[in-house]
Amino acid sequence: MEYVRKIDFDKLNADGAPRPMQWLLDRQSGAEQCAVLCIKTPPGAGSESGLHTHPFEQVFYLVSGSMDAEIGGKHYHAEVGSILVFPQGMPHRNWNAGDVPSIHLSFMMPLAAPGVALATPVEKP
Repeated sequence: MEYVRKIDFDKLNADGAPRPMQWLLDRQSGAEQCAVLCIKTPPGAGSESGLHTHPFEQVFYLVSGSMDAEIGGKHYHAEVGSILVFPQGMPHRNWNAGDVPSIHLSFMMPLAAPGVALATPVEKP
């Protein structure tokens, strides 16, 4: 297991994907309880599945840019250095309403069992 990991910002910036991401920690890299994902979100983009839930608690740490989120039906705005908490099973979505790309770390714990969907879309009433 690699005990020290580094975000590859050059790769995130060069990646042609609409929402580049880098897994920093997951089962494949030896984690048993937590996964960490670094995500770059361009302006206007956000949760690909729209409003959704997770079978785990999710915490975002905003590294750069800004982020808006709907959590449990309420709107929140976060700036650099903010933590956003998405409780297990709580409907939520996030998006970049700013003018520049945002980068955040997504911590997911405990890990979902293998084969369990990471996100389940929720239809708005």
